[in-house]
Amino acid sequence: MATVEASNEAMATVADKAPVTAERKVPEDLDTMLPKPYLPRALSAPDTENVNGTWGHKHNDMSVLQQHVAFFDLNNDGVVYPWETCKGTLNFVYCLYVYLYDFNSLFFFNVFLKISMVTFG
Repeated sequence: MATVEASNEAMATVADKAPVTAERKVPEDLDTMLPKPYLPRALSAPDTENVNGTWGHKHNDMSVLQQHVAFFDLNNDGVVYPWETCKGTLNFVYCLYVYLYDFNSLFFFNVFLKISMVTFG
């Protein structure tokens, strides 16, 4: 079997048009801190301090994205309504900022994502 070499561009960890990627470099020894850091996890979101994900968190066999969405589904009916998004956002410490000043993001999540779910889902 032939060895495949990745190009420098494919292995780049810094994007010139996203300066934050230069400020927050990927540790070169990440594989010593996190087992198989290249492997996507389905049920947990591990980091270098919590290699098994959040300690004590029950995933209920849901993907990480499903867990995030389920946080906002307050009545567990499978549908996230705008008022649930607002109430869920109010559970955060920075909720007042989001609720008062970032109405655009609430509008985006509730309208555009709903349209995409109906159209493509």
